[in-house]
Amino acid sequence: MKPARLLPFVPAHRLAARAGQALRGTSEFHAWGDSNLYLRRDGDEKLTLTVEHRAAPSEKPRLIELMQSGQALALQLVNPQDQAPPPEPISLDQRIIGALAEATAPIPIAQLRSKFRIRNATLYDRLNALTAAGRVTKTDNGSYRLVG
Repeated sequence: MKPARLLPFVPAHRLAARAGQALRGTSEFHAWGDSNLYLRRDGDEKLTLTVEHRAAPSEKPRLIELMQSGQALALQLVNPQDQAPPPEPISLDQRIIGALAEATAPIPIAQLRSKFRIRNATLYDRLNALTAAGRVTKTDNGSYRLVG
């Protein structure tokens, strides 16, 4: 029988390689910041600035642009009156019907799921509702198509 191997005592503060590692379920970046700013490029020309705060709801993203003033460049908020209103969101039912209308053959559930990037349960719920409403039908092989 081998003798038990004794491990050296390691203080708790040395167990974590970096501070913040002990915070479970979050990254160090989010753990140390009370407020964070995110700069995102939408397309080729649009830049949006999003502000998040730990203890307050987020504001809507704001459009900003890179402006030149002499030799210097600076980010500047775009005048809200110049901004176009955001497009109306398209419902999942409308997106499903649009995809089925464009298809030349019935579409399998896996292809619909990958196209919309949603959970199976959500997609099945919407397809069942559309089937019950008579707008979509399920084929014998499990694919879906529009009625008519």
